[in-house]
Amino acid sequence: KEVERQLGLARKYATVGWNLGNLCRLDRCVLAHCNDNVSGMVVPWLYVGMLFASFCWHVEDHFAHSINYMHWGAPKTWYGVPGDQADAFEGVMREQL
Repeated sequence: KEVERQLGLARKYATVGWNLGNLCRLDRCVLAHCNDNVSGMVVPWLYVGMLFASFCWHVEDHFAHSINYMHWGAPKTWYGVPGDQADAFEGVMREQL
């Protein structure tokens, strides 16, 4: 009985709209109407960081915007580089590393 109850809860959770894995499959999401299966855009990711942790500089998939939520800890500092300065920025990083 308990296994059946747990299975029923899992099925319910798998189809609920607030399941982050389902957000990009809802009719009102433009990504639901695209044929591309870009995991970085349609699958939620969780990153865990710690003191002095960093994340690679990158351009989002398909140049899309990004949304991040800080669950706990001190505020993050975000840095951005204008697209037309990307080559110069990469050159400086290569020189420094």
